[in-house]
Amino acid sequence: MIWTYPRDAETRLASIKKVAQAKGFYDARIEADLNTYVEGPANPLLGRLRRGEGLEGDGKYRIAIYLATMLKRVPRNRERGHALLPVVLTETVDGLRSEVRALAAQGVIGPERLEALLVELNRLDTKYRGSPPPETLAEIRSPWPSQAMVQIVQRMYWRIAVTSDPEMFITSDNPAFFFESMGLANLESELCFPLSPTHCLHCSHQPVAGDDLGYFAPEREFVREMNRRTASAATKLVFAHKKVSWAGELLRKRNAPLMRIRWRE
Repeated sequence: MIWTYPRDAETRLASIKKVAQAKGFYDARIEADLNTYVEGPANPLLGRLRRGEGLEGDGKYRIAIYLATMLKRVPRNRERGHALLPVVLTETVDGLRSEVRALAAQGVIGPERLEALLVELNRLDTKYRGSPPPETLAEIRSPWPSQAMVQIVQRMYWRIAVTSDPEMFITSDNPAFFFESMGLANLESELCFPLSPTHCLHCSHQPVAGDDLGYFAPEREFVREMNRRTASAATKLVFAHKKVSWAGELLRKRNAPLMRIRWRE
């Protein structure tokens, strides 16, 4: 059982097996593949991190696949993809208009051909603005990250915060947080993911002294910052292993300020 905090409803105690589930979000084949290729290999390794152990062999790579997939498989990724569709379409069409006009200015195409191409671009703009290409929608719905995305997460330096009562980490229906305006490859990028009520993984491009994986006891403000991030990224729900009033309050503070984490080894 887990305490569930909806954005616009009362807190409730619910079965872990029944929360954060959306019927038909993925078909049975994709769900099976996620279990076989992502969750199955990563779950024992995540257990090692919760026990304060290190990773051997390709362990970090397997967890990087899990984290990158977690960014792709959640409702927030679909929201982000659909929000970007008109922006990308506008940029693409405007770029093509500029190109054909440049060709006309260079005498490569004549006035009639230019006019025909501009008319066709206007038609495609109208068509795809109302009905995006199926392959584009399929990419938005896909839970599979690119290899480049996985490699970026793998190359980051990982730190695991370990806390104890009364401090704790919450999670949400979009548990892996990153600053969307910055992406993952920027030197200032951060990625954080709560592993348990007492453990939270923080990934960045800021080196860890002596290794690329380290454990530490966080100050209270670090724990609170991780929880603010988790709540800010939630689509509808946050979760906690016990009932606390502040979890729901964080969820309702949609524009709570977030702070960067800067490490000093």
